[in-house]
Amino acid sequence: MLRNKRTVIISALILLCLTILAACSNSDGQKTTQQPPQGPTNPTPTPVPHKRPPYRKVPAEPTPTPQPGQTPAPPATPTPGNTSTGTNAIQLSMDKASYGRSDVITVTITNGLSHTIYMNAPKTSCTMVQLEMLVNGVWNPIGRCVNVAAMPTLQVAPGNSTLQHLQPQIAFGLLHSAAHWQPGTYRVSLGYNTILDPDTIGGSQHATSNTFTIN
Repeated sequence: MLRNKRTVIISALILLCLTILAACSNSDGQKTTQQPPQGPTNPTPTPVPHKRPPYRKVPAEPTPTPQPGQTPAPPATPTPGNTSTGTNAIQLSMDKASYGRSDVITVTITNGLSHTIYMNAPKTSCTMVQLEMLVNGVWNPIGRCVNVAAMPTLQVAPGNSTLQHLQPQIAFGLLHSAAHWQPGTYRVSLGYNTILDPDTIGGSQHATSNTFTIN
């Protein structure tokens, strides 16, 4: 009887040990199957903000302020040219704004340049100026000089003037008391040189007058 109890106790202990071993084995299996939490791989680097260089204001050039009593610089003097108006120019002035068909036309040539001018080609009525008539928007030369004798070079010093008188002519240029100008719009032109050069016939530079009428 005692032997049977010992057998039962030993069997119970063996069964308890087996149960404990099975439980431990299951616990280890669960540990091996669980994956440890993984940390971030290859984290994206945080961009470093680009710093702009500090803005530097460039000072503007100050506008020169005229001092009290200081005279501003005068404008540039125009180059002597071929205009007939204004100062520092050759001016052709008429004695009238309108003429009759038989009137004598008087032209004043004024040298506003700083040097002498020279004229050597006689034109309308054997003067140094050319009468021009406006026809269909084009200026046409009127009159001529038919004198055979050569005329001397006419020169006008700076600031001086000379008069030219245009008399009515018939179509082929002869002066005659019965000749008359044609009604219309007119002007006179002048060819001149700034150096004494008899070979430059007609002048290398030109000036014109304001328009006028013949009625």
